[in-house]
Amino acid sequence: MPWAKFEDNYLGNQKLATLTTAAIALDMAAIIYSARELRDGLLSAADVQTVAALIHLRRWPPAAAELVRVHRWTTPDGAFYAIHDYLEYQPSRDEVLKQREEDRERKRRGGRARQGQNSSGIPAGNPPESGGIPAAPVPGPGPGPGIPATPESFPTPYPSPQAGKGARPSGANGSLTNGSTTHCCLIAELSDGREHSNSCSVAVELVRKDSE
Repeated sequence: MPWAKFEDNYLGNQKLATLTTAAIALDMAAIIYSARELRDGLLSAADVQTVAALIHLRRWPPAAAELVRVHRWTTPDGAFYAIHDYLEYQPSRDEVLKQREEDRERKRRGGRARQGQNSSGIPAGNPPESGGIPAAPVPGPGPGPGIPATPESFPTPYPSPQAGKGARPSGANGSLTNGSTTHCCLIAELSDGREHSNSCSVAVELVRKDSE
């Protein structure tokens, strides 16, 4: 859609000084209408009637006569009204149509380019390469490597009985006669003998002794 241009001194034009408000409104509306309809400033009587209806001007002929009187409008052949110096300020029909065609062609070229290449510069249909970086592992539902999953296998704070009868020193391990160390269960092994699983024979024995 083309734009209608008005100089900032439009209302200070000497030709408008003696015009009524209706004539000034008709002149401005006619310029806008001519730009929209690509009339190059030439308006028929039917066009002027349409413009007058758009601005709610019931009797437009007196206003048009005012514009002709001050040479804002002319009637070259008596059939059309010509807006004075219209093409000095507004683009012509040919210029507007040429610009529209150039815009359509530019959009067509842009559309074809987007079809063959996405916004990241990678041809459409080809996934981007990862650059050799392995994907991060997805966490599973299990408790993790080396950790028992059964409820009875979670640690209990009973130490190993090899720490001494009647005593429960923290961190005690079972020691063999040859000086090597062994553990009674996986939890004891992981905690260096400080804790045992509920199903461990050491924990069961300690619970039995506590209950006696």
